[in-house]
Amino acid sequence: MPLLVRDERSDVLVARPQHIVDNASALGHAFAAAWRNRTPRTENDLRAAVVAFVQRSKADGLSPERVIVVLKSVIAAGAALPRLPSIVGSQRHEGSRGDAAYVLAFAWCLEAYFDGPSQGSHARAD
Repeated sequence: MPLLVRDERSDVLVARPQHIVDNASALGHAFAAAWRNRTPRTENDLRAAVVAFVQRSKADGLSPERVIVVLKSVIAAGAALPRLPSIVGSQRHEGSRGDAAYVLAFAWCLEAYFDGPSQGSHARAD
């Protein structure tokens, strides 16, 4: 079953290819595991899933904005969370460990898109 993502400009649902769906499923499961119990292992699994998802999405020509939209959709739909995570709550120290996992997932998403997987965990200098 294809993953449907709403295009913000046209408000039309767009289907994603099967390999995106497969990576999205792995990402959803990894995020759910990190949300429930954040450990070094669940963080490593989440990072690997985010990087794989971003690499494949970028290779398919998705813009960084589109990758973020799809990432948010995957997390919201694929992780079956009791509530949506919040970057703002995490920054204010009001969020849960799950919110912290959400922040990490977005940092790794941007890092993988712009720096590539070989750059490690440091941020872009420019």
